[in-house]
Parts: sequence; C-alpha cells; structure tokens
Amino acid sequence: MRWFLVSLAIAGCASAGKGNSIIGGIDDAGVRNDDGNLGRVDASERPDASEQVDASEQVDAAVIDAPPRPITLVQTTSTEVVDNNSLACRDTTTTPANSYYRVFVPADDGLTTPLHITEVTFGIQDAIAATGGTQPATIKIGKYTGTIGAGTLDLTKVTAINSVAIVIADASLTEQTVPITAEVPAATNIIVELALPANATLKHQFFIGSNDAGEHHPGYLRASTCAFSVPTSLATVTSGVGSGPMHILLGVTATPQ
Repeated sequence: MRWFLVSLAIAGCASAGKGNSIIGGIDDAGVRNDDGNLGRVDASERPDASEQVDASEQVDAAVIDAPPRPITLVQTTSTEVVDNNSLACRDTTTTPANSYYRVFVPADDGLTTPLHITEVTFGIQDAIAATGGTQPATIKIGKYTGTIGAGTLDLTKVTAINSVAIVIADASLTEQTVPITAEVPAATNIIVELALPANATLKHQFFIGSNDAGEHHPGYLRASTCAFSVPTSLATVTSGVGSGPMHILLGVTATPQ
C-alpha cells in the first residue's frame, strides 16, 4: 500500500515575526459607569456643592482593577481559512494518522503570570467523514521545554496536561472551538496538538484550515506513514512536495491568573 501527501494547490509567500498574536486582551479597565465611560461622571450627575455627604456614604476613589479577560493566542497574521491551501497524509482506501502542532510562547507577548486555558480553536478547510457525517479526533495540551522554532519538535520535551476526545462534523472553510481546561504555570511554553487517528477500514478526509499570509512560529505535522515520524515543520513538509506556505490555524484561549 502506498501512502502519500496530498497537496491542494498551495501558493503564496511567507512572512515572519516574533511572538504570538493576541486576540482580545487583559482588561485593566478600572470602574465603568453605565454610559461606558471609564472613571468619568457626567456633570449633570454630580451632587450639588451645597449637599452634604455623610462620611460613611463616601465612595473610595481608588481605581479597582477589573478581572483579567480571556485572550486567544494565535501564530498566524490572518485567521482566514483559505481553500486549497492544506495537505494531509492519505492513501486511497484508509485513513492514516495525522497530527498537527503549534507551540506558544506566552512571554513573547509579555504574559508572565500563570494561564488558565479554557478552549482550543482550529481551522477546517475540509472535513469529510467516510460515514455518519462525523470523524474522531483528539485535542491535547502540554508543557514544552524544547527549542522554539526548530525544524522538528522533540516529543520527549512534552509534559502532558490534558486531552479531550472530540468529533469533527463534515464542514468546509470554517473553524471549530473545543472546550478544554488546563492550568499552565508562569513562564511555561504551551504545546497544542490536533490528532487525527488512523482507521484501517474507513477513509475519513480531513484538511486542517490554513492560509499563506504569514506566521510567527512554525506549525508542525507528524504523519509516520508519510515518513514524518516526528513533528516536522510545515515549511519543510511543503517544500518537499513543491508546495507553498501552509500556516495552520490552531489557537488557544486562556485567562491570565
């Protein structure tokens, strides 16, 4: 049986930069009024100077920090799912295992506190189940102490934190969000894996969502049946089949603690 990488008309040019991108942010908003203004009171709402306010009724003027808001770390400069931009390891009759990875460096974005992860989101270029309209997958989160940006990932440097089994419904050019919790200590790099299992009898088809607009750190593919027994950067994978950039959409949402 011959396994091969299926590439779908990848084209474009890459760009790079430091760090992850953050969607959202930490809200150090202070006290908000009903009208949405930060720490301001309309003149018409101010008490008349002649009115006496009891000391026990006075409001402390200190600004109170609002709780941190969830942020989403991504490594692509665009979150658009582009058609015909992804590849996968496949044959003509069964489904081999494919795993996609990203490693996130919170310190790149000035995040120095522990993180409470709440969900992972990944792009879907095409998901076509062999039967039943759904196919299985697993989302995994861990700590990573290997070299950032290397051509391959060292899985001996991964410490698992949590994983969740999911199903992917038939879809195209969309994304899926998976609730998953994980507590990540401060100054810890995060590795996220989307794992598609092998199936000896069914031919599920799955192409992760991607684009070619640019990324900050590489994404990775592990597909042993296509000679990638360790997670290998997609720049290496795509160049081996003469394809252009494939910047996978795989992000993690967390709340700084």
